[in-house]
Amino acid sequence: TGDARPQSFYLGIIQHTLDFLNSNKKLVQTVLESEMLPTVMNILSRQITLDITQKLKEDAENGVSLPASPSVMAQFFTGALVYTARWWVTQKKISEAELMEELTPLLRAF
Repeated sequence: TGDARPQSFYLGIIQHTLDFLNSNKKLVQTVLESEMLPTVMNILSRQITLDITQKLKEDAENGVSLPASPSVMAQFFTGALVYTARWWVTQKKISEAELMEELTPLLRAF
C-alpha cells in the first residue's frame, strides 16, 4: 500500500541508526562520556531532520496527506529517534531486534 512506503522509510532510518551504534560501540561510549555529546546529538538531529523533511515534502508533492507540516513532523520524529537511540545505547536492556519489533507497530499506529 501507499502507507507502507513512508513507514519503511522511517524504519530504515531507525535500523541504520541502530546498526551504526552497534558497529561503533567504542566511539559511541566515548561520545556518551564526553562533553561532545550535545554537539554530536545536534549534528545527528540536524541531518536526520533534513532527510525526513525532504522525504515528507516529496510525499506531500506526490499527494500523500500529512497530518502536520513536514517541519513539525520531522522535528517530532527526529526527537523520538535520537532520544530512543540514546536510551537504548545507555540501557541495553533489550536487543536491537526487540527494539525494532516494538517500534514497527508503533510507527504503523501513525
